Amino acid sequence: PAQVGSAKDGNEQQETKPAGFREWFLRFGAVGNMGVQGFNVFKQKTSMALIYSAGKTPTTARRVGAYAVYSSSGLGAVHSPAVLVKERKLTKEDTLRTALNGIRVEQGRLTEENDILSGEIDELQSEVDRMNDIEMALKQLSETQGSQLSELLDL
Repeated sequence: PAQVGSAKDGNEQQETKPAGFREWFLRFGAVGNMGVQGFNVFKQKTSMALIYSAGKTPTTARRVGAYAVYSSSGLGAVHSPAVLVKERKLTKEDTLRTALNGIRVEQGRLTEENDILSGEIDELQSEVDRMNDIEMALKQLSETQGSQLSELLDL
């Protein structure tokens, strides 16, 4: 599994999650919406065809109403697939709970590494203290040796 915060390769396949009830409901709703939009256009076309077949010209209000039906049906038909695509993207992505669980796992791993590093720092500090003691002893020894050497030279 990829770690939290790690970049995924473009070659890596994402595991797909099965569609849930909500997604299936939206799919059926989108198909139904497309059907309703098609029915609206069909109904408007047949209504206009009846007017033209009777040898009459539709009124301006009737034509404006027809254009409104066509445009709203077109917008409804365009939005249905867009809603499906966005819903599928949301379904594929990790939920907030999954992301938080990943962060908690990462936090636990970093805490363990921090504890290890703290222990190593403590060990190194004791080594530094021991080296300081050795340095002091060597300084005292060199001072003693130096005074004995000066006495020897005076003879």
